[in-house]
Amino acid sequence: MLTPKTLAVLSFLIERPQQIVSKETLLATVWEGTTVSPGALKTCMWELRQALGDHPRTPLFIGTLPRRGYWFIGSIQRTTDPAIIFLHPALAAFPASGLERRRRSQLVVAVPPVSSRVVSPRGSLFGREAALTKLRSFFEQAQAGKPQVVVISGEVGMGKTALIEAFLQDIGSAATVRIARGQCVDQYAEREAYFPVLEALGQLGRSAERTHVVSVLKKYAPTWLAQLLGLVRQTAPEKLQQGLVMGTQGRMLREFVDAVGAFTDDVTARVAPVLILVLEDLHWSDDSTLDLLAALARHRGHNRALRVFVVGSYRPAELRMRDSSLQLPRGIQDHGGYTELALEKLKEKAVAEYLAKRLDSEQIPPQLVHLVHHQTGGNPFFMTEFVEQLLAKGYLLTQEKRWILAPSVEHCGVPPSIRQVVEKQLSQNSEIEQQLLTVASIIGLEFSAAAVAALLNRQTDEVEARCHELVQRHFFLDASGPDLLPDRRCAARYVFSHPFARSVLYAKLPTSRRLELHQQIGLWLEGAYGDQVRSHAPELAEHFERGHDYERAIHYRHYTPTCAGKPRAHLRRAK
Repeated sequence: MLTPKTLAVLSFLIERPQQIVSKETLLATVWEGTTVSPGALKTCMWELRQALGDHPRTPLFIGTLPRRGYWFIGSIQRTTDPAIIFLHPALAAFPASGLERRRRSQLVVAVPPVSSRVVSPRGSLFGREAALTKLRSFFEQAQAGKPQVVVISGEVGMGKTALIEAFLQDIGSAATVRIARGQCVDQYAEREAYFPVLEALGQLGRSAERTHVVSVLKKYAPTWLAQLLGLVRQTAPEKLQQGLVMGTQGRMLREFVDAVGAFTDDVTARVAPVLILVLEDLHWSDDSTLDLLAALARHRGHNRALRVFVVGSYRPAELRMRDSSLQLPRGIQDHGGYTELALEKLKEKAVAEYLAKRLDSEQIPPQLVHLVHHQTGGNPFFMTEFVEQLLAKGYLLTQEKRWILAPSVEHCGVPPSIRQVVEKQLSQNSEIEQQLLTVASIIGLEFSAAAVAALLNRQTDEVEARCHELVQRHFFLDASGPDLLPDRRCAARYVFSHPFARSVLYAKLPTSRRLELHQQIGLWLEGAYGDQVRSHAPELAEHFERGHDYERAIHYRHYTPTCAGKPRAHLRRAK
């Protein structure tokens, strides 16, 4: 069964057969007004292809155009029931004969009417009002001729793109704004210089102002124009090659500044135009692009005001370094033209506001707000996906016009889209980091670095250093303060940013390994707590029970206040 979001994506595509739909359009439409990452769309496409028996390399229903979007390549047969249609695959992609062809030759898919799609609250940005106000303030400085470079940082799902979209929607209707967008991509070979900037200029050149853009680039930035062959139809090839040869980095920086100045010089306009340059996923940026951002941030021209506002985004967890800021040229942070805007986790108030709008009710149970905030760690994308799963699986329902949680809500599990995001992030880390996090998931939502070190047979200092790096990169962990053990040893404590991360890590372990680690941590904690062991009886009982050491589990259950004298029946049977 397709999830509501996946069904909405399919519905949007089949309403536009043979038409390329950009990823940005799908994200802005299906998740309009909410904070999501591109991973949400990838998850939906994966679910669609699984349901349709499709494959991205040999598509029968949904084609993919790399870096651009998707389109429905099959055919559609409508029925008298508007909620039922027949989807036929692209026949050219079929084998000549066989059972597979007959099986897929007529696929029945129930598609709800567009008006009945389940979508998240529209036109709202929850918990990001302060950040949006700051963006407006920086934009006003750019309008005054003071170039501004603002980089928004945050982990996957924190709403970087949604914040940018809300800002652009807020000021984009102004006739004095020109918007150019580029996106960095993960390039395993040497990164192409100025890749996202060239993409942005190319997009600007394909707009209604193509003639003006080409004219400005030809006059002020011929080196840049030489690399945008799609914008030039009749320029001699040898001249283009000459531009490429002569295009040193210093020259390209000077040309870009001059071109931006020309773009924003309009003596006929009552209000001088501003160029907004949107550059996303800067964690994959090339060095030349970062040098360009530094040059813009430092620029304080006396002869010409430079009205440019650069807004970028990046994920600290993607950076392979000790600190969590972009490796921009030294000293750029000291200039007034550069600002890094870190997105914080949503507070419970913002979660309550989202739920009130999503559920169309002012009476939201406090326990629901707390559950959603606790499980998702205030991550907006996780929040929306978790609430959708609660609704889809019937764990959140109405009773006498009131929203209530089902008693079995603890069994809701991890939404597939969130599991995919967590697993992808884990795969990008070193083997020792993965081992560290996996072992930590056995200990609990909160854990001591000393306990992890004991299970991994490593020094506590080494584990603390690794955990500290993960905290700096906002990678699943937050610092939780010092941990003073009864034997007077001191170690740092950490907590998982959200329970979903711990659940995914825990599930990855084979059952036999889980049993072994629970036994080991139980014995280690038993020794570490010393004379205070009875005050930690519930924790020890849980580990020994999960490690199938039922004798010790019953012993510590006896000292657990709610279970004193009443060991669990299944423990007695197991013993």
